[in-house]
Amino acid sequence: MSVTARVELSALADAYPPSPAPRDRLLPLKEVITMTGIGKTMIYRLMQQERFPQQYKPGGYASRWSEAEVRHWVAEQRGRAA
Repeated sequence: MSVTARVELSALADAYPPSPAPRDRLLPLKEVITMTGIGKTMIYRLMQQERFPQQYKPGGYASRWSEAEVRHWVAEQRGRAA
């Protein structure tokens, strides 16, 4: 491998560092309800008040929530109750 090729590979590796974050799933409402222990109406009410993560619309009418964002919200709630 030539020196030029090594330099180009090194620059490419620096431009695209590996992502340390785990893969984030998009959850349907049923899983969000199970994870949080609160119902659909309360989830949407809290979203309206900007106190719960907003849903994503990956296509069509389906709503999905970031698993990482919901887990973070649950952890925050547990911290407040302590």
